[in-house]
Amino acid sequence: MPYPDGMPRARAQPGAPQPLMVEGGGLPAALAAAGCAPDEIDTLFLTHLHPDHVGWVAPNGRPFFANATVVYGAADWEPLIAKAPADDRFRLGMEAVVAANRTRPIEGDMVAIAPGLTARHAPGHTPGQYVLIISSGTERAFLLGDAVQCPLQLTETDIGFLSDVDKDMAARTRETLFRELEGQSVAIGMDHFPGLEFQRIVTGRGRRWVTYSSAPDRRAPSP
Repeated sequence: MPYPDGMPRARAQPGAPQPLMVEGGGLPAALAAAGCAPDEIDTLFLTHLHPDHVGWVAPNGRPFFANATVVYGAADWEPLIAKAPADDRFRLGMEAVVAANRTRPIEGDMVAIAPGLTARHAPGHTPGQYVLIISSGTERAFLLGDAVQCPLQLTETDIGFLSDVDKDMAARTRETLFRELEGQSVAIGMDHFPGLEFQRIVTGRGRRWVTYSSAPDRRAPSP
């Protein structure tokens, strides 16, 4: 994925091509390593419709998850898909799953997706972005999509990203999520954090991230 206008490019090693902003393509191998075939998946949830989140929906215009219903925020379609160039490969991919009658656009807040899966509206980065809440008994995990993109945003919630459509709303969404989740025994997943490990928000000497642990004692450290 190339860099958007206005973002400084990464430096390449001498004699090497300039690296892209995102290196993708590992999903099929990751699924295979987990023992899961694409046609076994019945629901594909997209937090939002930016290119780096929809690339495997239908590469080359053919649905990759042949039996899956693709769930996404309806408010993202017009600005991010309908207004993309007609030959844009991400637009063509999304249009392919629509043509195959394999989509479920959602609206509103706290939308039930499947047993134990709830979509919470989290606008700002895009108008139709959703956070996915996974629940099992008393255990919960939050997949934040791009509501949070950088660890610095934990304490500086007004730090935005070039692709935020509404920077102020994105900041309010982050702060609301942080206040709800800080000090809680909740596994939090972010798409663009180094290592892609689940995190927790703890308080004490300010607010900070720590790697999530399922150990019984999850209390925040004392100030």
